[in-house]
Amino acid sequence: MGTPVSRVRGGSETVTINGVTLPEARVRDHMPETLREVADLIGVAAAVRLSQRFGGRRCYIGTNPEGSALEDCVGPDAARVLSWYYGAGETTFPRGESVDRYARDQAILKDRLAGMSCGALAEKYRLGERRLWEILAAHRAHEAPCGVVPIPESAPAREATPHAAGRATSARAGNARAGFDGAR
Repeated sequence: MGTPVSRVRGGSETVTINGVTLPEARVRDHMPETLREVADLIGVAAAVRLSQRFGGRRCYIGTNPEGSALEDCVGPDAARVLSWYYGAGETTFPRGESVDRYARDQAILKDRLAGMSCGALAEKYRLGERRLWEILAAHRAHEAPCGVVPIPESAPAREATPHAAGRATSARAGNARAGFDGAR
């Protein structure tokens, strides 16, 4: 196949995905294993671009990728590395949906910290409010895993109390008002 091409080094330590700038190390942690291997070859940012453009579809890699769609996507150096590594033929790259979800969740956290309501977030990100609360709760449980400032402790009680616990408390209060003490 020829002489191995040296790996392409990424110059930055951050990656921008859908307008959200994230640390490369965190993005790499959320990649599927196959995409991590590609990232080791061509860098995290190029691997993300490759996944977004060709993920889940067959991509033809020629022996000379000059002027190809692959070169347009990842650049000439990375295209040569992929051409050498995979050889001529078709290859399917992973979609990297977990990376996209990670970027979306970080965007949600930043917007929430900026004061957006849950209803506005649900509309913007096309998610249900319940899923948004789950994302916020997971963030609090992991204490800002990607450098986003944690939600302050002075957040409204509705955010701090799980919905099921709130319903159970109100049901007990309603039963007490009705004179039911739970004994049969």
